[in-house]
Amino acid sequence: MTEAQKRMEWGFIPGFPEGESDASFAMQRAKVPGGWLVYVFGHGFSYRTRDIWGHGGLTFYPDPEHQWDGNSLP
Repeated sequence: MTEAQKRMEWGFIPGFPEGESDASFAMQRAKVPGGWLVYVFGHGFSYRTRDIWGHGGLTFYPDPEHQWDGNSLP
C-alpha cells in the first residue's frame, strides 16, 4: 500500500449552509469501508465576551455501495 492510499481523503459536502456572520460551520465526509465518516465543525467569535469558540463531531453513515452524493436523502 502506498502512502497516498493510507491517507484518508476528506471532501466538503455540497450545499451545507454557512453559519451566521459571527459563526461558520463546515461538513466533510470520507469514504470508508461500509459507508462514510462524516465530520462537522463549527467555530465563531463572541463580540460580547471576545471569546473564540469551536466544536466538532464525527459520525458514521452506513452506505455500503457509497451511493450518497452528499445531499439530503429523500
